[in-house]
Amino acid sequence: MQKIAIDFSSNFFGAPGHFLSTLTGVGTLASVLLANALIIAGVVFILLIIIGGIQMISGAGKSPQEVARGKEIILAAILGFIIIFVSYWIVRIIERSFGVNILG
Repeated sequence: MQKIAIDFSSNFFGAPGHFLSTLTGVGTLASVLLANALIIAGVVFILLIIIGGIQMISGAGKSPQEVARGKEIILAAILGFIIIFVSYWIVRIIERSFGVNILG
């Protein structure tokens, strides 16, 4: 009889040397995600710039609403990246000021 369910927790995440096996809790997971926030934000930023550019190009001859939508996507991508960038550096300043280790 074949197994219907697979135990991923011991086979995948609990494998020796896997980075998720060292996570001790939700706080550690949040620190890992926050430490990589700029990388994640950069990838999303590039994707949104590409999507907004395609939207603007495809709507250039058809309707001004599609061009405006592309501009809105690009503006939202820029503002979102700036917010994440500034918040990342605020956390870094707090770490240096108070001597705490937030982002790992």
